[in-house]
Amino acid sequence: MSILLGEVLDDKYRIQRPVGEGGMGLVLEALHLRLDQRVAIKMLVGGALRTDEAVARFTFEARAAARIQSEHAVRVFDVSTLPNGIPYLVMEYLEGRDLEATLRRSGPMAVTQAVTYVLQACEALAEAHASGIVHRDLKPANLFLAERLDGSLRIKILDFGVSKLLSSGAAGEASYADDVALPHAAPLVGSPLYMAPEQMRDAKRADPRADIWSLGIILYELLAGAAPFAGETLTEVCASIVTDPPRPLAPGRTDVPAPLEAVVTRCLAKDPAERFQNVAELARALQPFAPEQAFITVPRTARVLSRGELGSASALATLPRDTRSASQGVLLALAGAGLLLLVASVVGLLVQREPVPASEAARATHSARAVSAAPR
Repeated sequence: MSILLGEVLDDKYRIQRPVGEGGMGLVLEALHLRLDQRVAIKMLVGGALRTDEAVARFTFEARAAARIQSEHAVRVFDVSTLPNGIPYLVMEYLEGRDLEATLRRSGPMAVTQAVTYVLQACEALAEAHASGIVHRDLKPANLFLAERLDGSLRIKILDFGVSKLLSSGAAGEASYADDVALPHAAPLVGSPLYMAPEQMRDAKRADPRADIWSLGIILYELLAGAAPFAGETLTEVCASIVTDPPRPLAPGRTDVPAPLEAVVTRCLAKDPAERFQNVAELARALQPFAPEQAFITVPRTARVLSRGELGSASALATLPRDTRSASQGVLLALAGAGLLLLVASVVGLLVQREPVPASEAARATHSARAVSAAPR
């Protein structure tokens, strides 16, 4: 397929330059002519166009990503088809680089930095899981470190091309739908180094706890600069994931607290029932190792997850008591602070003194320039 620079798609997207290319697709920078805004256009190319599975997977990615509005997931604005039948989707254009490239360039990260990035991923996944979507292909290459206009960085989850949609069963119980968008999907769906054991056995059985396994692998790699399971061949790596315990972080990272390594180890439990059962639990466990400005992510993740379509009416109610207390405690603390300010103001009036004005809370910047990475 030949895409010409300057070509206009659907009378509104002018192609500017190629951004990247993978085995199945091409990503282009384009200009939205009506909005005068840069966007990223992803389309299938080559042999992928000749398989119904690839086209179905591509369409599913657009539908899945469009359901997630989190600032920590890549936004999809539009999906369409060229006159020649080639499907494409339009995403926000991100400035920055993915965590895989960051690790190659800078090596292992500081504890607070690594934990912050994983917490941001938890927040996006809370919305995905609440919408019934399991990503199934989380890895550093799909966590994009995007630059905001002010130069600060934030994680954006990319590539929902192998995600799956959960469905609600009888009596409100969660059941796991077949990959209806991927009727001929191969048994091995995802990236083996980051794939949970149960996903290796049957990709259709992967639930949100498979994403938690992947986050554990990612956090380990951000801290150690290497994967917790190794082998000289793909078969050896898969066997190690299924049977071996993860390699300890020490002595390579003696500055990693033992409780944090325990969090990583729990994420990598072979039995999904022994892992954190949702991303809100994981976020709560990571909070002690995060910088103070990241604390708001923990109750926010729980609140987003509590609005999910599956399972009980409130995911927050299913969390351990200490997690619920912590999340509710934030709200109570805020309410208590407001009450104290009100009492102080009344007392100040009674003694004819000027009340001390409360300082205004800092506001996070949510606008950002955009990009997307090539399909992995």
